[in-house]
Amino acid sequence: MAIPALSAPQELSWLRCDDLPSAQKPEAVRCILTEFKSGKRDVSEFCHAPWVKFLYVRYFAVRDEAGNYLGALETTQDIGPISTLKARIAAI
Repeated sequence: MAIPALSAPQELSWLRCDDLPSAQKPEAVRCILTEFKSGKRDVSEFCHAPWVKFLYVRYFAVRDEAGNYLGALETTQDIGPISTLKARIAAI
């Protein structure tokens, strides 16, 4: 399975998951996957602060060489330390 390079800048969907009731969060992911399957987009990302951590979540459509949708890749990164680092740099 190859993860294709994006041929052109894509519009990224930014969701504030904290604004969604818990029951709607799975629906947001279903919406992202539906857009991947239809070819509407190949990347979707949002920030999410479920507990103490501040998470940056990205979804990537995985397609074969012919462009057929095979699935999705999800990455999650705790970006809280980055915010702390930016604050320290600003204080210098």
